[in-house]
Amino acid sequence: MSTSIAPTTRARQVAGLRPGGGWRGRLSVPTRGLPTVRFVFEEMNRQRRTITEVAERAGISVHAIRNWRYCRNPQLLGLEAVLNVLGFDLVPVPRDRQ
Repeated sequence: MSTSIAPTTRARQVAGLRPGGGWRGRLSVPTRGLPTVRFVFEEMNRQRRTITEVAERAGISVHAIRNWRYCRNPQLLGLEAVLNVLGFDLVPVPRDRQ
């Protein structure tokens, strides 16, 4: 007995894309909250990455990243891990003193 895979699912597998990739480049960006979190979601959209892909590579929970949008602030280690996956470093920069 062979199992049949839907053509769209098979095409995604051949292309190396994971199921659920319909959100690539279309994640909602939070309008309030930390500017760093907004940057993370904008960059995920620019790179066409899904939350699941980034969470797996960063070693944190998918729910943690999803919660950053609306109700939780990220922990420093999780934020740094996600930025590293996206190709960025979290670096302290001195403020201009006036």
